[in-house]
This record gives sequence, C-alpha cells and structure tokens, in this order.
Amino acid sequence: MQQTRLDDLINAFGRIGATATVRPAERWSIDIETVPVAKRRGGPRSREIFRLTIPRDCEVAAVDVAPRDRHLLLHVRLAAPRAEPLKYLAGHDERHWFTASVPGRPASVDAAKRALMPAAVAQEIARNGMRPVAALRRRNPTFMRQGEWFFVPMPNWTRGDLPVLQNEPISRGTLQVDAAGGAHWCEELVRVGVETFVDVRGHGLVKLEEALASGLPFEPRQWVVPQFCAVRGTIKHRDHQTIDLGRVWHRVHMNNESMAPGRGHLLFLD
Repeated sequence: MQQTRLDDLINAFGRIGATATVRPAERWSIDIETVPVAKRRGGPRSREIFRLTIPRDCEVAAVDVAPRDRHLLLHVRLAAPRAEPLKYLAGHDERHWFTASVPGRPASVDAAKRALMPAAVAQEIARNGMRPVAALRRRNPTFMRQGEWFFVPMPNWTRGDLPVLQNEPISRGTLQVDAAGGAHWCEELVRVGVETFVDVRGHGLVKLEEALASGLPFEPRQWVVPQFCAVRGTIKHRDHQTIDLGRVWHRVHMNNESMAPGRGHLLFLD
C-alpha cells in the first residue's frame, strides 16, 4: 500500500473523531484497543484507538465516511487469488468505538447498516412501511437495538408453560453454536424450541439425537441453542445504555455479522 493511501485511511478515521494506527503484518486484521493517557485532573484515564495490521499486498480504503454519524465503511481486498472483497463498518455506538464485519458488497455506511439487519427485522420494517432514515435508528416503532441485538415486539405472544429465566445473559453463543461475545443481561427471558448440539469427531457439530443415533463418538461438551428467545424488561450491557422493553415480550434477533466473510479478521468483540 502506498503511503498516500495510508494517510488517506488515517485521515478518514480522523474525520469521524477516531484515532487509527496502521502497521505492516503478514495478516490483515482490525481491532480496537484501550490505551492509557497522561493523567489530567477530571480527564479520562484511557482512550480507544483503532489498530489496523495490513499486509504489503493488501488494499484497504475508506469508501464512505459519514462524519455526522461518526461511521465509515472500509473496503478490503486481499491478495489471495479470487479473494472476495471484505467490508467493515467502523464507528461510534452510544459509548464506545466499534467495528463490525459486513456481509455483501455495500457501498455506503447506510447500506452497510441495512446489510447487518436480520432478514426478519427487514421484513418487519417493510411491512410497517418505515422510512429508511427511521429504520436505521436504534429505537423506532419496529424494533429496539442494543449493540448487535435487535428486539422486535410480539404483543400477542404468550409463553404458555415455558419457564421464565430471571437476569439471564444472551451472547452470540445464545443463538449460534460455539460463538463468542460479551453478555447482554435480560431481566426476563424465555427459550423456545431448545436443541442440543455436540461435537462428533470427524463430523463437526451435530444435534445430540443425531449423534446418539449414529453411534459415533462425540465430545462431552454440549451446546444448547434455542430456535428463538423472547425477552422483556430491561436489557443491560456494560458498554451500552440500558434499554427497557416494558412488559411486552420481544423476539431476539442477532445481526448478520456472522454471515460476513471478513469475520475471521476482526479481533474486536462487543
């Protein structure tokens, strides 16, 4: 990468109020690190900066910058033959800087936000006839969002005899097998249609009943994954403002970041 492009990249982060550092490396990655700052009375003790490692034959560019929104969209092209371009949304969300790997080929910050929306949420937005600007807000008549989680109201849903869990965490591993991420704490949560997965040697993760029927050996660890979760009350996370869903049950949807090909190069986890 040419020096002028590096300057452009660092300046793009500066336009959204962020600091970015770039260093050469054998593998592309993007991360957010917290670094200490000189002590000042009443001032912050640390700050967050974006850390980018860029191989010599890798192309990275900020293809859209939205200073008022404090977001930008990165385009990354690896040198591997026929490598699919990677997209990353970077910006500020409530209290902290973040970065997310984005599926598809969005060309703008707004398009990247729409690409991260779960299909079920996008369908609700279309059904409600929401304006595009309103649909990108964290709180609107269709959903409330906290980080990677979307909460869609289900005013007519009843839990039947399913148990209500109190102060229950949700994370990427809640709705996906063997995924990581920081926990968001739900005042009340109901798991619907729970399925158990195990690691079958040579076959990966499969449903427990299928593993038992096959007779193949599997690891003792189990992953319990519901078809969906319903929550209500407050949702808390250390890096986000607490939201209150009230007494109406909301269906939990996770964003589409796990579908993005660039996910493995992202070191940051919410």
